[in-house]
Amino acid sequence: MNPPPHPGGHIAPRAAYPPPQPHGYPPYPPRPDFPPRPGYGYPLRPNGLAVGGLVTSVVGILFIPAPGLGLILGIVGWVVSTKARAVALRGEADGLGIAKGGVVCGIIATVGTLVLWTIIVITSWQRWFG
Repeated sequence: MNPPPHPGGHIAPRAAYPPPQPHGYPPYPPRPDFPPRPGYGYPLRPNGLAVGGLVTSVVGILFIPAPGLGLILGIVGWVVSTKARAVALRGEADGLGIAKGGVVCGIIATVGTLVLWTIIVITSWQRWFG
């Protein structure tokens, strides 16, 4: 018994694909003077010091107008980020970029607070005693 005809008309039977043809040259053999690559090992643990230093430094930048708070947060962020950078450079943890950002933001917070409040004190001094 024949199968019923296809509703869209006659469909030719599928032709089998030909077997793959070898092409090109065989791959090069491995070089005997190079050892195989070692595995990647375990990932480094996250560097909480770097994140803490960056957050402290950024908050220090936000508090530049507050004379004591901006200076203290900037210095603390700078010191903590410097320690986190040293830990990352020793290879004990990751987060080198975050630590560098914390150092830069800590410097900006410290210097920005000092410059702003120096300008405020000088202009106030001249206004009060000038």
